[in-house]
Amino acid sequence: MPTPTFITGAPASGKTEALLNIATERYAVDPFAETLVLVPTVRHGDQIRRRLTSRRRVAFGLRVQTIGQLSRELAGGEAVAEPPVASELLRQATTAAIDGGQAVYFAPLAKTDGLRHLLNAAVAELMAEQIDPEAFATAAGRTERPALIALAAIYRAYAAELGTRGWKHPSQLPSAASQAVANGAAVPPLVIIDGFQLLRGGELALVEALAGQSDLVIAFDPDAGARANFTFGELLRRFPDAARIETQAAGASAPSITAGVAADREAQLRAMAREVKQRLTDDPTLRPSDCAIAFRQVAPYLGLARQVFAEYDLPLDPAAGEPLASRPLGTWLRRLLHLASDGWRLRDLVAVLGSGFVDRGRWQLDRSDVARVGRYGRERHLWAGTESLHRIVEGLRADAAAPTIAEPVRDRLQRTADGIAAALDEVGILLEPGEATASEHARRLDAALFGRSPLIRPRSRQLAGVDVEIEALRSYLRGIASTDAALGATPIAFDAFVARFEEELQAPAVLLREAGGVLLAPMHTLHGLRFVHVSIGGLVEGEFPAPRTSTALLNREARESLSRAGLVLPPEPRAAEDELWAAARTRADGTLSLWRSRLDERGRPAAASFYFDSVTADAAVDARTPAPGAVASRRELAIASTQQWPFGGHIRPPGVVAWPVVRQAVAIEQHRRSFGHGGAFEGRLAADLVPQLTGPDAVWSASRLESYRTCAFQFFGQYALRLRELDEEQDSADAATRGTVIHAVLQDALAPLVASGEPLTPATLDMAIERLRTNGPAIWDRAPTDYGFGRAALWRLDAEDVFEQLEALLEREAHAGAAHGVTRVLGAEVKIEAALPLDPPLLVTASVDRVDLGADLAVVVDYKSGREIPRAQVMDGRRVQLQLYGYLARESAEASRVVARYAWVNPPQNEWDLDTARDEDAAVIDDVVRVAEDVRAAVASGDFRVNPQVPTCPRYCAFLHVCRVNEMSRWKRWD
Repeated sequence: MPTPTFITGAPASGKTEALLNIATERYAVDPFAETLVLVPTVRHGDQIRRRLTSRRRVAFGLRVQTIGQLSRELAGGEAVAEPPVASELLRQATTAAIDGGQAVYFAPLAKTDGLRHLLNAAVAELMAEQIDPEAFATAAGRTERPALIALAAIYRAYAAELGTRGWKHPSQLPSAASQAVANGAAVPPLVIIDGFQLLRGGELALVEALAGQSDLVIAFDPDAGARANFTFGELLRRFPDAARIETQAAGASAPSITAGVAADREAQLRAMAREVKQRLTDDPTLRPSDCAIAFRQVAPYLGLARQVFAEYDLPLDPAAGEPLASRPLGTWLRRLLHLASDGWRLRDLVAVLGSGFVDRGRWQLDRSDVARVGRYGRERHLWAGTESLHRIVEGLRADAAAPTIAEPVRDRLQRTADGIAAALDEVGILLEPGEATASEHARRLDAALFGRSPLIRPRSRQLAGVDVEIEALRSYLRGIASTDAALGATPIAFDAFVARFEEELQAPAVLLREAGGVLLAPMHTLHGLRFVHVSIGGLVEGEFPAPRTSTALLNREARESLSRAGLVLPPEPRAAEDELWAAARTRADGTLSLWRSRLDERGRPAAASFYFDSVTADAAVDARTPAPGAVASRRELAIASTQQWPFGGHIRPPGVVAWPVVRQAVAIEQHRRSFGHGGAFEGRLAADLVPQLTGPDAVWSASRLESYRTCAFQFFGQYALRLRELDEEQDSADAATRGTVIHAVLQDALAPLVASGEPLTPATLDMAIERLRTNGPAIWDRAPTDYGFGRAALWRLDAEDVFEQLEALLEREAHAGAAHGVTRVLGAEVKIEAALPLDPPLLVTASVDRVDLGADLAVVVDYKSGREIPRAQVMDGRRVQLQLYGYLARESAEASRVVARYAWVNPPQNEWDLDTARDEDAAVIDDVVRVAEDVRAAVASGDFRVNPQVPTCPRYCAFLHVCRVNEMSRWKRWD
């Protein structure tokens, strides 16, 4: 029986050092000796190789591999299914088991990606553990757990499918490799194994086979956790007579520990990066790869870490994959693939063609041509649809043909029109093919993107990380093609192919590494690695320790049930928080720094993790937070220097000659953050500086009056400077657009009554409702194209509820009209112009949603689709629209009585109106003249200060992005 050697001990006790001594002695005798070192990760292998070669400059026979690499080398002749093929075969077996009733428990989740991922993980583990399908089915039946019984049925069906085809699952490679070794495959005479916490059943079989052919030395920490303890028990069971060497940590120096507290996640990452850079500067022998930054989970920090490390000019080597869908190439590709299914939206076309990935030269276009198309379409509200896009092309051609246009401009317009037309044709052919197999769709897409005339510029590969993204993208396409070739395929629509392809794009499989960079890793990947400096961040409650949740099919409860039924599986892969903490904090040989943030990602106070408190309570811990120094990049120095400005802090970068300017900027910034007035630069102007707003020819409206009374600075931006945001297609319809469409529907519904001079009463209600139901849906469905917003499906889905509300609104209006004695609908969207009796007269125009007339009566109706407007806001003058409409209608209709009211799509509990038959209402309507006079006088005086009269500034404000109250101080309160 083989007798390997076990070297056991606690972290940092010298286990790896003992292994290296064995290898060093071997190479001292024979520099060409063959030695195989098996490690869990490539990074672990890099460290082992570096430490060994630093001792012995010559080690020609050294092989450092992961078990996966060795298994592929030894079992290369085995028929192993490629991962995408294995996954698709499992999906087919799952569907068959569910349809056949053996796994009906999973039927509600049959078409979800979540079930597919859970089954992939569970089946891969069972295969790796060499679990017999029948034995698993028997144990699962004894547990009487429906999920395990259904999993057993799927596992048995899947294993049968693999057997029929003579294939092995990818996780069975170590088992196949163990058989190859037993059959005489050549292996080195010395095999060293280091850094593992868990060895699966197939891997244990491979270790056992290696021990029969070579001298085997294994370094292991049995107390590293439940999984390590289980694995060591299995090793002892297979090698009961193995020699055992216990290492001791005596004499090992503990790392010095510092602890820091940062404001939030970004400040925390900046402090950690600054700390690493400072250490690299202080110690020239230190390399970035000697430093590691660890979090409980890396995904929430990965994007921010790339940005921060780029600012610090530090290489970053993340041990976490990113979904291609979230990378720039994947984002562009998804927008391209959905261009047709999303309705050929103008902004999507501009984004796709304007990207740096696209070879626009194929259509004789440049970036300015694409921008021109976007401007042309926005100006004419041609937001979406192939018809609108072709109208843009024809419009550009018509402009080019104009006789007054200069020749260079004519050529540019014609080139743009021809190029966009060619691009639309080519992209349309790509995105709207007929049905084909997934592999045919994949080959077409690959040829279009990377073929002889590629959409993606070859030079794109020169961009950082894009070559890795492109290779990942093409591997996904090859995987789809190989799956179809192995399993057969039926034709599917292109949209179905895109949905399948996007599942691959969402997988976190894109590794963007920088060789020799600072390691950014989740805690569970650090076991067995050694660093000079380690930073552990995110030490706040809720992040670490994290809530213990498990959605795995083979979770702890399932394993315990199977164990009681006679089938023992290793502990679940998720490590306990204490295990993670022990693994992470014992990785540093020199310095260990611990970090937490005061605020969570939502800006709320965050409590320190008890792991952080347990260490910082030690008097030996240095709790000082490093200050920004001269080692950071220039941009980071600027950021660090300005972070304290709002609070009076002055951090002066050494040697910066522009400091006097910075010092003055601090005072300005602090003033901007306050409520102190900024004088002429912030809304206090000379009198009569804007005569176009106050002169006798100036035309006012209710909107202008309310805008000034809401905030004078907003009024100045919108009406004096005429600033507004560029029109752009919206992600979804906002409240204003929704109201506009509802107004259009109601206006059309009442058009026959307006034309015939009839009133809206119960007698004519059916006519209005029939018109509403006949013409209204078409107006509603056209809205996404007419007004340029997305999510058209959700908009159309909302139609049924909206039209029920509009029908109820018309019914309420009919009864109200009868109660007031209305005899006709004067009109919808009635335009009224009049002069208020002031000196000089103040010209006012209004567009009233509806005006009804009766005997010596005018009824003003203003449709509202939003929130309730309290009567108090009208009575105290905060709102003037309704009373101004009432005043103008009374004057233009020469009626002694006027009723002004809102008609709500979603009516409030208590509806109200203004009726001049009531003295207080008549006074409010008459008082609107005084309000208008006060507003004009304030405008003439040049008072445009920042003084919002509302608790929350409106989102439609014209000065939203330049006003310091909105943009600079979102936490300010006027009280």
